[in-house]
This record gives sequence, structure tokens and C-alpha cells, in this order.
Amino acid sequence: MDNTKNIALLGQPNSGKSTVFNSLTGMHQHVGNWPGKTVEKKEGTFTHNEVTYKVADLPGSYSLSANSDEEIVTRDYITKKDLDLVCLLADASQLERSMYMLADYAGIKTPVMLVLTMMDVAEAKGKKVDVNKLSEKLGIEVCSIVAYDKKSYDSFFKCLEKAISSGKTLNADNLYEADNI
Repeated sequence: MDNTKNIALLGQPNSGKSTVFNSLTGMHQHVGNWPGKTVEKKEGTFTHNEVTYKVADLPGSYSLSANSDEEIVTRDYITKKDLDLVCLLADASQLERSMYMLADYAGIKTPVMLVLTMMDVAEAKGKKVDVNKLSEKLGIEVCSIVAYDKKSYDSFFKCLEKAISSGKTLNADNLYEADNI
């Protein structure tokens, strides 16, 4: 039995993808606070509960409509690669803006989970996100982390395992339900 799973980190620029990638893999991918910092995908591995995960840090993009080099690399990777899961990262402090990528992802047949990053920033702004309710409305696994704080990754690992075992994809109709949260 192959104990290797292929996952990809997808999201808008500055959503925390490279920070999560570094935390998971122990690599030191350069992190920058500007759009277009990652233009090529970076790959690494990590092991959790005796499962090896191959993880790709995809370029930040605002959509999957393939208008820029980053969007083409990203779209091609998630649609042509044999992935077990896409972890779609969204900045919880700017959740409405961050959900555009999730809407663009609807209909893609690769299983997905939503990872809300920058929860500390959201809370500092007085924003509360009900992760369980959001998960229920979207019909996919949802977790929250502070990307640079490895202590916040327990929920990520639990969510990752559930998302891979369930294989849930995003149904566009569920986005309308989630709009009322």
C-alpha cells in the first residue's frame, strides 16, 4: 500500500502559502509580502502519522482563469496533476475577498479543504469566523491556523486527514449557503 499523498497549497498572494509550506516541510522557501513573490511551484515533503505528503507551494493567484503566468502554472497543476487534495488558503482577516478563489475552484473535481490563515489578524480586527458552521455550509473540511505558529497546526492535520479520506469536492451551490454566515 502506497502511503504517499499528493497535496497542493492554493490561494491568493499573501495568504500564507509559503509560510505554511515552510512549516510543513522544514524548507526555507523565501517569503515576501508582495504579489508575485512565488512564480513557480515549489515542492517538498513532510510526514504525519506515518503518511508521507508531497506538497506543492503554488504561485499566488487571484483566479484560475489563466490570465497571468502564475495563474496558468496554478490552473494547469491542479487540473492536470494527480492530486489527493488541494488546500485552499484564505486570509481570514479579509475573508470576503479571499473567497473569490474558492468560488473559482467550484466544479473542479480534485478534493479540496479550506484553510483559514491569519486568524490572529482577524481576531485583532474584531472578526470572528465560525469554522464549523462554514465547513457545514460549504460541505468541505475547514480549519484555521496561524501560519507561522506550528502549535496551531493540530486542527490542520486533523482536517487534512479527514479531507483526504472523504474526498469531498466543492459544489458551487454550497457557496450561496455560505454567503449567509
